[in-house]
Amino acid sequence: MDAQTRLNNYILDIKELYLSEKEWNECYDNGYVSYTHSTDNYQKLMLELVDKQFEYLKKDRQTLGPIKKLTEYMFITLSPKDTVSIKSLYDKTMKMVKNKTILEYLFVFEQRSKDINKIHGIHMHILIKHKFPKYSRLFKQLESTYKDTVGNIYNYNFLDIKHNDTNRDVMNRVEYMIGDKKDLDKQEKQNIDKMWRQRWNIAEYYGVVPEFKESQKDE
Repeated sequence: MDAQTRLNNYILDIKELYLSEKEWNECYDNGYVSYTHSTDNYQKLMLELVDKQFEYLKKDRQTLGPIKKLTEYMFITLSPKDTVSIKSLYDKTMKMVKNKTILEYLFVFEQRSKDINKIHGIHMHILIKHKFPKYSRLFKQLESTYKDTVGNIYNYNFLDIKHNDTNRDVMNRVEYMIGDKKDLDKQEKQNIDKMWRQRWNIAEYYGVVPEFKESQKDE
């Protein structure tokens, strides 16, 4: 595939992801797409940068289907700036989940340290049951809620949104959020999570745990 074809394909992918002209311009401004200074070299979009920034897009398309796929339950991982407090995250999230478009919610706070005295990498997992009519509406709600909270709302390292095709997928998300981690490295961090939550009076989870009958789990 020649460079121009690759360029055209990436632009289509990017525009499909960012949907609106405003979001496309913000994507451009934040360095996802970088043009050379000379307009004569428009074709020479920095493909190596786009390759790196959108590797996850290609991966998701291969394994999970279209990145903007919308299902009844959506799973969101949010990694805020280090300067954002737990209280701020909690308040923003509670305000969002009171939106009449969100029917049920479950969210947890986690961190990535193995040392209780060196807490870092605070992040959230949020599971919602909703009635957003399309993916772009969900994204705009998240953007409105968290845009000033994360470094770059359009970067999946800061805001990762995943769909769930079956109820079993939903239960796997719940297990990941509030169950015991299977990976030994994550188990160690999970133990610190528990100590950290107790120290700072953070609940194990907030919201309601979805429940399905055995016969419904593969629906």
